Amino acid sequence: MGVAGAAWATSVSQLVSFVVLLVLNRRCAAIKVKLSRFTPQLHYFYKIFTGGVPSLCRQGVGSIATVLLNLAAGNYGGASADAAIAAMGVVNRISMFANSALIGFGQGFQPVCGTNYGAGKRTRVR
Repeated sequence: MGVAGAAWATSVSQLVSFVVLLVLNRRCAAIKVKLSRFTPQLHYFYKIFTGGVPSLCRQGVGSIATVLLNLAAGNYGGASADAAIAAMGVVNRISMFANSALIGFGQGFQPVCGTNYGAGKRTRVR
C-alpha cells in the first residue's frame, strides 16, 4: 500500500493506543484523569507554551534541514537521486544512534547532578 498504507497503519496504531490507555485509565489507574476536574487557567498554558517552544523550534529546524537536504540531493543527484537520499537516510540513522548514547548519558547524569547540587556538593557536580 506504500505511503498510504504507512499512514493508515500509523493512524490505526495511534487510535488503538489511545483506546487501550483510556480503558486502563478507567479500570486501574492510581490517578484518575477526568475532564470534569480540568479547569483551564492562562498561567498553565503559558508554562506549557514556554516549556515546549524551544523543543518545537529545535525539532522544526531539524525537519526543515532534512527537507532541504532531500531537495538538494534530489536536484543534484541526477539519475542517482534516490540512492543519494537513501544514503543520507542511512547516515542520519547512524548519527542518531551515536546521538542517542549521548542523550542517554545526559539523562542519566541529570538526576545525579541535581541531587549533588541540591545537597550542596558543588565539587561533585563540577
